[in-house]
Amino acid sequence: MNMHFFLFSLLFSLPICLASYSWPNPYAKQIAAVRRRSGLSHHEYLEYHTLIHGAKAWNAPNDNNKPLAYIQDHIFDSEFGINSSNSVTPPYSGRDDITELYSKTESSFLSPPLSNYTEVVIGPDGINFNDLASAFSMFAIETFEANITLNPSCVPTTREPVTAFYWLMASHPTSNSSTFDNTTFAQPIMAAILSNLPPNTVYNASTHISIPDVDSRAYYGGYGLPTVNAILKFWLYDAKQAVIGFRNAQKEIEKLELGVDLEKSFVVFAREVIIWDLVANITFDIGRLEGSLDNPVVGKAFKGECVSPRGNTH
Repeated sequence: MNMHFFLFSLLFSLPICLASYSWPNPYAKQIAAVRRRSGLSHHEYLEYHTLIHGAKAWNAPNDNNKPLAYIQDHIFDSEFGINSSNSVTPPYSGRDDITELYSKTESSFLSPPLSNYTEVVIGPDGINFNDLASAFSMFAIETFEANITLNPSCVPTTREPVTAFYWLMASHPTSNSSTFDNTTFAQPIMAAILSNLPPNTVYNASTHISIPDVDSRAYYGGYGLPTVNAILKFWLYDAKQAVIGFRNAQKEIEKLELGVDLEKSFVVFAREVIIWDLVANITFDIGRLEGSLDNPVVGKAFKGECVSPRGNTH
């Protein structure tokens, strides 16, 4: 079984209890930051990825290799290249969404597919929407933060949750090697962001660290891109003041000596759209997902109840 086909099988492998974000998942997860191919507008890309590719993925055989849940985070804002001395935009700038796939069991991550559906249907469909050479991806273990202070009077957005993803590249000379400790690198960055956030900005956060010796680029592409050392995910109370508060906190921690390659790292803000979630009995539904595509990012439904742009605690 060649590596390319094996990674096709890994597309259908990865889990979390999406009914609650209050505990970490012990199984591996697949996450990718994708940019649309040429010839598509942002909306056309989301329409294809959500409705057409989503349907093809949903129609896969319902075996142990089918994802327990499939999430797309539709990006509405982003920031690439933080070093103000360099005005050149990174060639990989611009993302349209984030793909998150969750496995059913530990064995489904490693087992080969029982059919060739992924190889002949889902995998080849990527070229219809994905700029394959620019895709960032990772097979990762996601660990959730246990010390986020919640305000019971705060109400998150009532439609798709607003998320922030901080894709971190380290500046250390060995950051591209197996000897580099990605967890040790990521932990102080997460702590610094949380300590600098305004009150009531986030209600959950997690850290993604790659699984050693599993390279997702054979499936997604992106061999010429910088190595991603960690991905931090945050659930925000809204898409307005919480985004401002997060960006301010990000700028503060980037003044610290935390080993972040500021020219390569980037942050994106998105709406979390459930393609399906078998835990919560949410199936693939064209009508529901068409409504998600029409959801205005900065509309009234995205305003939280108690987010403040100022403060230094989370």
